[in-house]
Amino acid sequence: MKLRFLLVSLAIVFGGSANIYAQKKKSVVRSLFTGVCSFAFSPSQSKETEKTDVQKKSSTHTTTSNNQEAVSLQSDVDVNIPQTSIVNSNTFAVIIANETYRRVETVPFALNDGKVFKKYCEKVLGLPSRNIHLVENATLGDIHAEVNWITRVMNAFQGEARVIIYYAGHGIPDIQSKQAYLLPVDGIATETSTAYSLEKLYRNIGNAPAKSITYFIDACFTGSKREDGMLASARGVSIKTKSNILYGNSVVFSAAANDQTAYPMSAKRHGMFTYFLLKKLQETRGNITYSDLANYLQKEVAKEALLGSGHDQIPSIVANSTIESDWKKWRLF
Repeated sequence: MKLRFLLVSLAIVFGGSANIYAQKKKSVVRSLFTGVCSFAFSPSQSKETEKTDVQKKSSTHTTTSNNQEAVSLQSDVDVNIPQTSIVNSNTFAVIIANETYRRVETVPFALNDGKVFKKYCEKVLGLPSRNIHLVENATLGDIHAEVNWITRVMNAFQGEARVIIYYAGHGIPDIQSKQAYLLPVDGIATETSTAYSLEKLYRNIGNAPAKSITYFIDACFTGSKREDGMLASARGVSIKTKSNILYGNSVVFSAAANDQTAYPMSAKRHGMFTYFLLKKLQETRGNITYSDLANYLQKEVAKEALLGSGHDQIPSIVANSTIESDWKKWRLF
């Protein structure tokens, strides 16, 4: 009797387990089949996968194209910049690159001019990065601040500093006085009170002690734009500005004479004057006298302006009379 009861119990236990196992097996098989079917026959999921693959390929192609375009837009002076081992810790530079104006048209390639000139100051001329202030799209307040900074540096170095001032942007004339002004990006072309006069720039910086002060001005002050056409201040008539008095040990390299326009060199993505300035620094590794640099700029810019745009543009080089011809033997380092 006990034996029969034990056998029945075992049968119930194992029978129930077998039934449960069978049910679980069916459920697993059903789930697997359902999953396979939904993966194999879901058109929306298949299309979404294809769409994602296409997007990935398109994104990769776009990135490659953009990189290729960026490389192709570089000028020959933007690459292969010589590297000096010299450190000119007593040379300082203020670089102002004004391209995007609030009330007048842009100055093509001015930002590139300033950025690349900064690289040349660091790599070719050996200026420490902290000795260089690059201001992009400077307001009138920015220009005041930079002039204040550089004069404080000059006073701190008690005549041992060398100074480089670079400007690319619009210049405007005062119609009545014929004085020349740098136009900040927030300035009004018909209001010289919103601009910074060259005479003031030369006076404020030149009155501070320095071994040398070198200005590179890639702008014109006739009322013309870097491209053909006029700014509002000129009222359609090119104005010849007065020559400014220089102070201290100053030399000014200007992109054009005071009755000419400073043109861009679109193929090189620079102002024409700046391109040839960088080109000569690249070729000579910066080891060139001011006299040779002046002769090169006047010759090459004049040829390119005539052949490229049919206009006259001859850079102007002026030095303070107190340094007579000594400046011609100067070098940037």
